[in-house]
Amino acid sequence: MTVLALVGFLLIAKRKETEPMLYGIFLFFYPLIYYFTHDSPRYRHPIDPLVVLLAVYGAARLAVRRKRGPANA
Repeated sequence: MTVLALVGFLLIAKRKETEPMLYGIFLFFYPLIYYFTHDSPRYRHPIDPLVVLLAVYGAARLAVRRKRGPANA
């Protein structure tokens, strides 16, 4: 999920479909505080919907690219 979420984030940033900084701040910097202060994975609960959305977007875009071929993506 994390790899697909990163792919989705990079594809959004590349295509400039939406403001990628908002996704990036929430996806990368929000959990950074909890990496140093908490040892339980409960901090991920608020960002799980974003991870799922970005992963689905990344998987869908990769599926479209694969279906069309690299020249038409």
